[in-house]
Amino acid sequence: MDFIQFLKSVGLSVPVDMSVIGFDNVRECEKFVPPLTTIKQDYSERAAMALQMLKQLKDGVCREKNVLLPVTLIERDTVHDVKLHKKCN
Repeated sequence: MDFIQFLKSVGLSVPVDMSVIGFDNVRECEKFVPPLTTIKQDYSERAAMALQMLKQLKDGVCREKNVLLPVTLIERDTVHDVKLHKKCN
């Protein structure tokens, strides 16, 4: 949200000139102008995984070095439509 404020201060428009995506879907994201597109992750699952990994470290049984948790894209108004594929001639 600070970055969007900065972009506005230098005369750039979000999402017309630049798309912005946040992370963690904090409450302010949907109240911000424009509402911030963000990535959401399950806080409970992340906390449970962290506790499990800390217990493993404490017990000397560190199994996981990298953990991937699922995320969800919450689409709001800070991202312009993007074309992912170009037609080849």
